[in-house]
Amino acid sequence: DFFIDGMQAVGGYSICSTPAELPRLRLAVKRSRHPPAAWCHSEAALPGVVVQVRSGGGFDWDPARDGALAPHLLLVAGGIGINPLYSIAQAALAAPA
Repeated sequence: DFFIDGMQAVGGYSICSTPAELPRLRLAVKRSRHPPAAWCHSEAALPGVVVQVRSGGGFDWDPARDGALAPHLLLVAGGIGINPLYSIAQAALAAPA
């Protein structure tokens, strides 16, 4: 969930950054008239503006846990579901062989 100060509506997002980029996050927010999404694509969403996010789910790829066990990695997604898999693909490609 995506929380913006002064806005009651909560919006959704998909994380598309990798754990190596923490504490920074890259978020995919679909352009929409829904208030949180519209705010993200407005002039108000400047670098440095503080927002709050809450993550959900437990879908992840850990190179230490999963890398050595998988010589090949197949990721299948559609729509907004491609963003978490894009993050996983980036992390997998950056992991030591």
